[in-house]
Amino acid sequence: MPEKQRKFTNGYYPSLDSDSDSYGNVDQNSVVLKRNFAGKVDSLHTKLNKIKQLKNKPDDSNSTLILSVIADIAYEAAYLQDWVDEKDDKIEQVKIYRVAKWSSSQRKKKLSQYKEIISDIEAHGEILKLLLSICEALTEDNTIDDDNHAVRTIKQLETVWHQVWLRALEWECLLEQS
Repeated sequence: MPEKQRKFTNGYYPSLDSDSDSYGNVDQNSVVLKRNFAGKVDSLHTKLNKIKQLKNKPDDSNSTLILSVIADIAYEAAYLQDWVDEKDDKIEQVKIYRVAKWSSSQRKKKLSQYKEIISDIEAHGEILKLLLSICEALTEDNTIDDDNHAVRTIKQLETVWHQVWLRALEWECLLEQS
């Protein structure tokens, strides 16, 4: 998988010329998304508990369960990769001069948008943490090796997730200070 260039806040990434972040209204699907997250989190908790139970009862019939969990990890990793790429594209690098041009009402609006974005990022972070826990549980028993594609993808996603989360926090701090 080719590495995608990430936006860092060091000023070396070419910026967009627009003065707005064009991040749409998040409230439209918030109820549906919360239900979806709750279902995903519950499902991942169940899978983690099953994997932990497998440690106590090694059995050859568990291989289908392990393969199923690995397939689920790969599916969730693909979903999170698409989601992180979308957020990475939408959250621009922090530029102080842009905020100085905005009126007080624009700043308040952007601040509320970034708070919603951060809560979305943190919700996805919970899913990512569960996936990391499942991968750790699988690699502890040498059920799968660290070189497994799903494990590598989840670990890479954690790094990218942190970059997106930190950039959103930078925006929130800048907007709160201005």
